[in-house]
Amino acid sequence: MRELLLPMLLLPLLVPILLASTEATVALLGENPALRLDWMAILAAFDLVFLTALWLFGEYLLEE
Repeated sequence: MRELLLPMLLLPLLVPILLASTEATVALLGENPALRLDWMAILAAFDLVFLTALWLFGEYLLEE
């Protein structure tokens, strides 16, 4: 069961990122290419959250 734990924990985190990046790519490759700011805002928010978490917990996680 340990092999299933990581995918089950990552799935709720990765679905919004995959949806936002797919929709942003579709908008750029469409007939009238345009950068959709709503999807980019979602991606920027996730980046901010994960970079902040890395900054706060990075040293703790990399300790030996």
